[in-house]
Amino acid sequence: MSYPKQLAILRPYKGVVSDQPASEVSEEYATDAYNVRFSTTAPERVRGYREAYASPTVAPLALLSVQRADSDRWVYAAEASQWSVSIAGHADITRATGVSTQLEPSSHSLCSLNGIAIHNNALDAPMYSDGIAPFEDLPGWEVGTVCQWIVAHRYHLFALDLDTAGGRFGSLLRWSDAAEPGSIPSTWVPAADNQAGSAELADTPARIMTAATLRDTLLIYKRDAVYACDYVGGDTVYSFRPLFRGIGAISSRAVAESPQGHVFVSDGDVYFTDGNTQRSIATGRVRERIFGSLNSDRLQDLIAYYQPLRRETIIGFPTGEGRYCNEVAVWSHDADAWSLGDGDDFCAIAEGVIVDAATVFPNTWDTSANSWDVADTGATWNDSGQRLVRQVIVCMPDLKQLRLIDTADPISIQAWIEHADLPLGDPARWKYLRRVHVRWRGVGTLTLRVATRDTVGDAQTSLPPVTVPAGDQVVNIRALGRFITLRLESSGVEPWGLVGLAVEYEMRGYQ
Repeated sequence: MSYPKQLAILRPYKGVVSDQPASEVSEEYATDAYNVRFSTTAPERVRGYREAYASPTVAPLALLSVQRADSDRWVYAAEASQWSVSIAGHADITRATGVSTQLEPSSHSLCSLNGIAIHNNALDAPMYSDGIAPFEDLPGWEVGTVCQWIVAHRYHLFALDLDTAGGRFGSLLRWSDAAEPGSIPSTWVPAADNQAGSAELADTPARIMTAATLRDTLLIYKRDAVYACDYVGGDTVYSFRPLFRGIGAISSRAVAESPQGHVFVSDGDVYFTDGNTQRSIATGRVRERIFGSLNSDRLQDLIAYYQPLRRETIIGFPTGEGRYCNEVAVWSHDADAWSLGDGDDFCAIAEGVIVDAATVFPNTWDTSANSWDVADTGATWNDSGQRLVRQVIVCMPDLKQLRLIDTADPISIQAWIEHADLPLGDPARWKYLRRVHVRWRGVGTLTLRVATRDTVGDAQTSLPPVTVPAGDQVVNIRALGRFITLRLESSGVEPWGLVGLAVEYEMRGYQ
């Protein structure tokens, strides 16, 4: 009997759907992928990484880029010290009287106001530094009071979840007087001639976790509610209104700020809000994958962060017995697509300008011996070109390393993309596979793995793996089954991108 050839085309550009039965997932998605990013073009293996600057002598727990007119540097906090790093090296800028030992990365908040770094460790009074001079206590702060988190918004600092001489008030926040350009606020004590103030958001029981700016509004996150805080001026200064109830932020770093809105991780789901409405972006796709593996004893170590260059939000979280972020889930804002991958145990993440030995050009126009007409030296105008690109650094405490991610460095990475249990039309009928057409870009080779099974739940029958060179390739396959699994994987140093897969097969009978 002759069976007509059929062709099923797979272009899994819409990300991972791991929470549904694989046989029910459309060919536009992958049912599993690891260390592969999805965008509006093609799925790509993640790029490499390298160490930024020289290795710190202490374990970095929190990080902030401080960019001023005269310098680019990074400020980072350790357990009991404060540091800055630039192309000149690391400098100890610990407060002269010392700082209390804070082992938890989630208790170190670093923010910037007028280009000045603000550090809070939930044990000492909040401190400030320009990244060059040692940290000092913020002026006008009430003696004997500490806050759990601090953020900057407009020209004010907001202190959240206050522990005072009269007790701890988890729903209480205070904001400072407005800071003059280039300076810090001079007081936190409200008076007729300043804009300092306070508010208590006590209509829900949970404490305030964090806050983040969305355009002109500050969104304040409790674990069970989200509030909008708007500047109104006058005696009131700021007004507050409930935005959402029943959902909030699961940790102090569970909110990612993007120009379009916030991505925030709540109890059991991931949401996007534009400041007016909210919607789940993980339900039915990766929600069960994330929360099924999340270490519930280390919820405070979950981090959400927006990466502007790729327009994606990175959610790092600890799994198993892990303390730091050993896995990531990444959501592409443009493609509305999820991917999953290694976190390698990072504990903090920040974005800024990198100027280290690997980024400095060997010549500048000041030092070049060539004339304008003949110069071809890669010279730059006093390195100003180096200050344009902002990149992402993660803190690796166990390695005592500041790691620059998403680079062209050749790093060996295990990566794969898979669609399991493809029914190829009618799930009740047998399919006889003849060929798999593989189109991918890159160099080196990938490995194609094919497996079949008769019914979902049966053990798979795996064919021998096949090496696939780059380009348009046709792999001859001989296999029979009702459900087909295709998997492309690599373990080399070269990035690659998948253009598409096509399965050539014959539809057979029911028995």
